[in-house]
Amino acid sequence: MATTPTQKKNYVPVIIIAIVAVLALVFLMQQPDNTTNDSVSASVEDMGDTIEEAGRDMDEDRTVGERVGDSFDEAGDEIDEATDGDGR
Repeated sequence: MATTPTQKKNYVPVIIIAIVAVLALVFLMQQPDNTTNDSVSASVEDMGDTIEEAGRDMDEDRTVGERVGDSFDEAGDEIDEATDGDGR
């Protein structure tokens, strides 16, 4: 029994669906981008810094110079964050 052109045309949609499915699997199986993990890590680090800063602020034995220095450090950190950490 030979295949007719009509039978060959029936395979075309199946082949296209198979190719799309393989491409979708390849796309989904790629290594994950670590931006989410980096964001979570950065948030946890920032939270730790905030707790440290709160402890320093509550210390009654700190001099005015130490407090001014901390203000400059915090301003520098804010500038660094605003420029995406590239220092420009």
